[in-house]
Amino acid sequence: MSTPETDNNNSTCEISFCAILLESARRYSALADTVFNISVQQSNFASTISGQRMTLAKLTIQKQTDFTVIFGGKELETYQTTEQKDSAIEMWEDCLSFDEVIQKILEENDAAKWEPVILGLQSAIEKGDVFLKNIISGRDNADIWQCQNCGAARFTTGQPEICSICDSQTNWMVGIEINEADEA
Repeated sequence: MSTPETDNNNSTCEISFCAILLESARRYSALADTVFNISVQQSNFASTISGQRMTLAKLTIQKQTDFTVIFGGKELETYQTTEQKDSAIEMWEDCLSFDEVIQKILEENDAAKWEPVILGLQSAIEKGDVFLKNIISGRDNADIWQCQNCGAARFTTGQPEICSICDSQTNWMVGIEINEADEA
């Protein structure tokens, strides 16, 4: 695996695709730890994505499909972001923007070959956007909250502090939206 080489004159960085996947895995792993206090569901999702990126990096090496990427401009800025993010919102935004960079790399490399990975990235971005919107909106608009530990549902405005059945804390409670069609 090659190490990043930066060309200071042109503001570019040359790095292997495998290293990019491992950086994505690291970011999602940090996100999983941060969002656990907000939502176990989000934490599990971020942890799963981290594992998938590590597996993809391993397969990239095993199948000898690694390639060199030259970053420049906004992609380079996104890759080089190293400062500690202070909030779950910033961390979600960072992971999702990095996913968009990875998707662009694959589309430019050989979109047909990488199509299943590109579709997986698109799915992760869509679900991540939903989680990000849930955090931004405060998740307090739901009328039904379901405990991810025991499955109990509770009708209430605002997120319950604990589950009334198993005493799980707030981060285990997930808001459930009711569609008009469901109520009929």
